[in-house]
Amino acid sequence: TVAMDVAINCCWSELAAMQPVAGNRQQASLLLQTISSCGSVGNVKPEVVEEGLSTLLLCGVDDVLSLSSVVSRNCDLAELSQSLQDSLLHYLLAHVASAEPPTEPLYLSADLISSVQGGPPQKVLEELLGPAGPLLSILSSPASEDVQRACLRCVAVCGSALRPGSLAPDHALLQELVRLLARACRDLHCKLLLSVLRALRSVLVRTEGLGTCPLLPSLLTCLKGQLLCGLAWDATALPSPAETPKSRVARKPRPPRQTVPPAMTSSDSEVSEGEAPSLAPPQPRIRQAVHSCLQAVFESLDKQTVVKYWLSFLPDGPRLPHSPPSLLTCVLKDPAPKCRRAAACVLLCLLEGSKPYLAPAHDKVAAAQPFTPYSLVLGAVVHELHSSLLPAVAMETNAGVRVQLIKCLAALVANAPYHQLKAGHLSQITCTLQEASATRDTDVHVACLTCVGAVLSISTPLKEPTQWLQSHQPPWVLQHCTSLLQSPGSQSPLQTEALQVLTALIKFHFTTVWFWWNEIMDLYLNHLSTFPSHTQLHVLKFLEEFSRSLSATLEAKAVVVWQRLLEGPLAALLRDSCAHTLCAQAFGVLSTVGAKVFQALPSHCQVLALSLPLSFSRDSSVHRSVRASAVRVLGVFVSFSCLAEDSSFLVDCHSVLLQCVACSCQQVCLQASWALGNLTETLSLSPLLSPLYPPLLEAVAAGLREKEKVGCNLVRASGNILRTITEEVLRTCVSSVEKICVHLCKSTSSGSMKLRWNACYACHGALSNAAFVSSCASSVDQLLAALCSAVVECKNFKVRTNAALAVATPLLYTPDQFVRVWCAVCRALLLSEQLTDFSEYKLSVLLRSKLCWAWFHLLSVLTQEALDAVEEACDRPALAGQHISDYVGSLLREERAGEGGTDPRLGEVRRALDAVQSLGTGGYLELQCVLKNVTDLT
Repeated sequence: TVAMDVAINCCWSELAAMQPVAGNRQQASLLLQTISSCGSVGNVKPEVVEEGLSTLLLCGVDDVLSLSSVVSRNCDLAELSQSLQDSLLHYLLAHVASAEPPTEPLYLSADLISSVQGGPPQKVLEELLGPAGPLLSILSSPASEDVQRACLRCVAVCGSALRPGSLAPDHALLQELVRLLARACRDLHCKLLLSVLRALRSVLVRTEGLGTCPLLPSLLTCLKGQLLCGLAWDATALPSPAETPKSRVARKPRPPRQTVPPAMTSSDSEVSEGEAPSLAPPQPRIRQAVHSCLQAVFESLDKQTVVKYWLSFLPDGPRLPHSPPSLLTCVLKDPAPKCRRAAACVLLCLLEGSKPYLAPAHDKVAAAQPFTPYSLVLGAVVHELHSSLLPAVAMETNAGVRVQLIKCLAALVANAPYHQLKAGHLSQITCTLQEASATRDTDVHVACLTCVGAVLSISTPLKEPTQWLQSHQPPWVLQHCTSLLQSPGSQSPLQTEALQVLTALIKFHFTTVWFWWNEIMDLYLNHLSTFPSHTQLHVLKFLEEFSRSLSATLEAKAVVVWQRLLEGPLAALLRDSCAHTLCAQAFGVLSTVGAKVFQALPSHCQVLALSLPLSFSRDSSVHRSVRASAVRVLGVFVSFSCLAEDSSFLVDCHSVLLQCVACSCQQVCLQASWALGNLTETLSLSPLLSPLYPPLLEAVAAGLREKEKVGCNLVRASGNILRTITEEVLRTCVSSVEKICVHLCKSTSSGSMKLRWNACYACHGALSNAAFVSSCASSVDQLLAALCSAVVECKNFKVRTNAALAVATPLLYTPDQFVRVWCAVCRALLLSEQLTDFSEYKLSVLLRSKLCWAWFHLLSVLTQEALDAVEEACDRPALAGQHISDYVGSLLREERAGEGGTDPRLGEVRRALDAVQSLGTGGYLELQCVLKNVTDLT
């Protein structure tokens, strides 16, 4: 042995000292073979080994098998230099195809890729996995199973190092992996199947647009076929907590899970699950890998595509002896906890975000139907989900699996339409959760509270949650959560989840628990300052919801609560800008005080509530989230009727908001623009404050030009100002008004739909102001032209409806303006019948109603000059005559069906007819025809 160590040292030393040139290739190869035949490296220094490896690579030795053997047995890859790792990887990838067999070089390549810090360059990985790469060549060749497994190991490692979205759905590697998967499933090779599944998962998570993959159905079929690999099952056998599997005698009772000897060929020993991992059978790992692949597939698909495969993996009827396996079968019957947990993860992936697709589900069977409606099939799926998850949660003994099952139950509660299902599901869920929450496991307890919160957060009024809350006095959930908050031994996650459950309870069931409001407030006020900071955040969110609910139902008690808040710990949080997250949330709580509650507060509380947001809004040094929250509070307060007459407060707000809307921080600027919209509405009710308009208009004009993201709010503010601005103020800010009008014209045809809607509404406000119409003729022309374009061309019916209201606002038009508006209204009536989506039918009906109203408004202000101009320019109004007649007919029917009184819209029609009759329609025959039909109707 000593002589062998000396020989190995001599070989490595000679390699390290050798010139790395091609002429020394033969000598280097002989030394490599000697080292390979001797085995381990002995006591050679690592730096000598590294220099020797560099020499071998630079000399270009072609004995890749010997080199791989030496490196695998004698080197710690993580200790090699980065440059040597890269050189060795490039060498292996260049020679792996010529090695026979390439098993060891492939495994070494996989280990190198894993050990390279930051991973190899993406280009190298893409070439390695590409159509011309060595890995695909080896996989597609008739290689032995060992070689294919080594290649699949390399594919798995390379796929994990790729960037997400690097592979296309039609990538040749993905197709080859699906082919190998089908072959492994057919030939029943366990080890190969496991390797394929692991490689497939790493490739799936890096594939973009998997929904367009032509092999997706085949892939899911293969994966479904291996859901219960190595297991036998009876679909009708429900798990019983009284039975104990033989493999778990020492553990708590679990559902019976029968196993059979695996039918697949494998060299692994058939031993129980509790033995060493190296001797454990591969079937549980295969099932776990199948679930991992399914999860990767479903996470990469859009929800609409996922729902198409629901019936392939979820049962839509009762379990029968020969029912095909489903994910619920795996959840209930797989003996391996890791597999049950993986199956529950896939189930959670299917359920999350499924609310729009489960909306039609119901389980109310009609007497006799020629076919089963899809909505009824969905209802059956939901029923089976409840039937399987509830007993699984009750009888699961593994904490990790139980947590995942409860998460599935919470996702089902959040997405199922219980108002369309038979009663009983929610009662069973709350009973199961109430029992499960008695566990000592914190994770299970937290999951139970999360699911309880989902039950309480169902927005549709249902009897079952209310009955559950009323079954105990006080309600169990209220008592349980308050005890968790008061207990000094409760862990932080439990307290946080308890706070969120109480927030949902107050938001959706306040009328059920209002009797205990005083005890709840005592708890929060006494413990607000003692909670950790991250828990205080949830306390403040609760207080925000509690204040909103209390102010809406119990106004007198809300005053008491707010006085205690402002004199207690909330005031301290409002002043502490260093804890910016809590301070910002505290201002969020302050914004929920209602106008009536604020008015009833003592004066010192009112002063505090007003001074703090003003102070923080002015201070540019405070954190942006605190400043933005303070600005939002001002936006709420300026809408209070009790403060509308407080001119000093409005002037202060005016100054602060103008400063904030010019702020470079987007978050502050957005809240300030929203507050300006509210301020301008309040100012429009107080003519004495009109001197504040010029700086407002200047700030709005500048904001519209420079800050597109706040445009919706500033457009709303400009409409409020232009609706009430006087001629005297207009003369002082003509330039700002013109700039605003130019932006309004632009906003009616570009930007988000909300911006266009607000722009049309702002135009409506401006055109309803006689002072603006008479003083800004050119701007009026521009606004009417933009509105006429929007009412005809915009694809959004809501925008066109608001544009129709706006064009019919002025009481006086020039002949040119009248012609333009008249032709636009008539054309818009014709185009209102064009629908691309039937769901917009009601919106199209509303649009036609507003257009007909605009048509009669135009007739009511018709002049002889306008009539003559219309007769020359627009000769086809009769095409819209049927819509006009239908509109008048619907008004008459509504009047006859009413309980008396005249519809003001019908009065507008009659006034328009009277105005036209006083003028006469001359030779305008088409208009005469339409008016005759309307006159006959009325």
